[in-house]
Amino acid sequence: MRASVKCAPVLVLASLLLLVSGGAVERRVPPFFDDILKQCKVLDQDSLDSCLHHMLNSIRSYLPDGIPEWNIPVLEPLAIRGISLNQGGGNTRIRATFKDLRVSGLSNYTITYVKSDPAKYKFTLGLQFPKLHITGVYDIFGNLLLIPIKGHGPFWADFLEVAADSYNWLIVEHPVGDAGPGRLHLNHTQTDFDIGKVQLRLDELFNNDEFLGETVNTFLNENAHDIIREVKPQFAQEIDKLVKSVFAEAIASLPVGLWEGLVRQKEKQRAVDAEAKGAASASKKRASAKGKQHQAAGADKQAKQR
Repeated sequence: MRASVKCAPVLVLASLLLLVSGGAVERRVPPFFDDILKQCKVLDQDSLDSCLHHMLNSIRSYLPDGIPEWNIPVLEPLAIRGISLNQGGGNTRIRATFKDLRVSGLSNYTITYVKSDPAKYKFTLGLQFPKLHITGVYDIFGNLLLIPIKGHGPFWADFLEVAADSYNWLIVEHPVGDAGPGRLHLNHTQTDFDIGKVQLRLDELFNNDEFLGETVNTFLNENAHDIIREVKPQFAQEIDKLVKSVFAEAIASLPVGLWEGLVRQKEKQRAVDAEAKGAASASKKRASAKGKQHQAAGADKQAKQR
């Protein structure tokens, strides 16, 4: 009995060590895209869109911690080195830099649509984010009417109801020495986005002067959409990098033959449609000519009767 009591702490410690070591080694590994593809049955463009939607949605829950096997970075939070702002003119002008940014909420996306164009090796992706929370450090100087502004400190911003459209172009890569069909490569991404509402706050303005600090923060929030318009291209570039890093491996896993098969199917359908359109046009011309012949014959008959 005493031996079991003495052993109990050792067993508890061993169990804790086992749990800790097991938690460090074992982690959720996303399914290989080959396994995901088995759930897709791609027959046409619509089913390709559905397959892309399924693939890109299936990895979402793994993104907060990143997927090192696929070179996908940690998304919660995503680190951005910095962006700059040069806003306004005259009596109101603000210049600012925002550094060491940490963006949270990027993995909590909803795919609103996927629209592919196999013939152009292109697909468009719609994404929605309920809330993106950003923290970092700011440096600001300028003028707000007659008030000179200068400050340095922490800041936060919330982007609410973010809707993004990501336009993506693919190419087929052929590795050196590989005689196979090649692999799809996400070559270029361009993103546009809109933000429903913006809230932000700069702390420690004017050496923590509450009145002046609130005045500047009120002005920034009232003009938040103008500020976002200024920094939007810089944020769009970061989203482009994110889309490429997150979705490149998923796209590369699609068989080139599948995509090219849809291209041939589209070209064949286009040829069939063109042939049908030509036949319909010829039939319409024949009917028109026949109608004119009937009209001419009727006119001749009437002339003879006179």
